[in-house]
Amino acid sequence: MLPEVEVDELVDHSNKEQRAALFDDLVGRLNSGAANLPAATVEYCISTTLRLIELADPTEHSFMSMRVARIPDLPHALAAALAKSRIAIAAPVLTLSGSLDEATILEIVRTAGKDHLLAVAGRADLTAAICNALLSRGSVDVAVALIDNPAAKLSPQAIEMLERLAARSAKLEERLCGRADLPEATARRLMEKVKMRLQLQLGAAMSGFDAEAIRMALRTREAETSSEVTDTQALSQGALVEVARLAARGELDETRLNEFIAEQRLELVACAFGRLSHVEPAIARRILLAHGTETLAVASRAIPLSTETYMNLVGLTRADAPPGGDITARLAGDYESLPVETARKVMQLHRKRRNRNSSRRSEHSRPHDVALAARPGRPDPHPIGES
Repeated sequence: MLPEVEVDELVDHSNKEQRAALFDDLVGRLNSGAANLPAATVEYCISTTLRLIELADPTEHSFMSMRVARIPDLPHALAAALAKSRIAIAAPVLTLSGSLDEATILEIVRTAGKDHLLAVAGRADLTAAICNALLSRGSVDVAVALIDNPAAKLSPQAIEMLERLAARSAKLEERLCGRADLPEATARRLMEKVKMRLQLQLGAAMSGFDAEAIRMALRTREAETSSEVTDTQALSQGALVEVARLAARGELDETRLNEFIAEQRLELVACAFGRLSHVEPAIARRILLAHGTETLAVASRAIPLSTETYMNLVGLTRADAPPGGDITARLAGDYESLPVETARKVMQLHRKRRNRNSSRRSEHSRPHDVALAARPGRPDPHPIGES
């Protein structure tokens, strides 16, 4: 590495490519083990890394912070400084870095905004104290993110807070009901309310659903809705057309899906998986890229795909951290133990709710325009001949 004075000169008077090369060098040094570096060098690496991230284009902040967050023995001072920065820089560290201790996380939770809290709620090492602190801020969105994280350790106090919040939010109530680690009395109370709501919404479609199938449906909501713009933007018209042609010719099957997986063509995999599982391509993509694997397992089992194909899908969409060893065996075992009929019932429930929500959106898309048009002196908002 260059002497500190020359590094200062390079940081302050360099172009984008030179700063990127210096950042790569710093990340490499920290990755090799900060414990083996002199304290002064570590301190200088920390300050220079922070400066380089701040000087970078804002569109690169998240990517740069992600690289730093994944350093195994990241110095605590650097992790804490990044975690307290604006959210684009802070989020990867708040969610991924093991170098943040509980005290630092609690400090951030008590003082930071909602986006920082959502990032913390996605951590894989959420203690009961952190969960309680997150819930004490009272945000339904943060509570949902916490419930959706199976690693969250929910204390009796946390569950009480969640029940109080759930009384004001059907979305939160359903998410909480989907947790498998609730006290029996709490699970029973929530299930009674959620099942009644689902029966009112879906009628006969709910027949034959036991409590576990309902919980599975509530945990796999990625199969139900697709509201993110990026979901549709990431699917090209070419992939949609190619898969539609294969389906029309009767050539879209599990073998063809595996070919797309082997070629690592995510767009085609999403479109093909959507066709086979009877969900929209954008929803299929969301299922494939979801943080957990349960929704993917349910949708795959409902087709049904072989265990080998399911594991191929898991490996494709988690290429940066592919499962291995005991994890692979557990995922395969869980998949094979899931009854096909249960998976199909869960996917059927999701389809019913998607159709219901779609109908409700259609019903509410025109009344305002019609009401305007009915008022004297108001032009027709949709005159004939105009789109």
